[in-house]
Amino acid sequence: MKVQGSCHCGNVRYEAEVETADSGAKRAQVFCANCGSPLYTHGVGNTETYGLRVGCIESASAIEPASTTQTLPGTLIPC
Repeated sequence: MKVQGSCHCGNVRYEAEVETADSGAKRAQVFCANCGSPLYTHGVGNTETYGLRVGCIESASAIEPASTTQTLPGTLIPC
């Protein structure tokens, strides 16, 4: 799926082809230097693939989660 997005101040804009993934690998995060919006992540030591932060994607409502987890209030989820 092709998506477009930007940081909150509009200083950074992007267009990307995305697919969902969940590897559990450690990630480095990148932010807009002007407004601090989280933009994307990449694997520590691996910049071949990137993960876009959903909050900055203009069409985020079109992206369906691969899975969801629901818990009762006060329930702890082990990390």
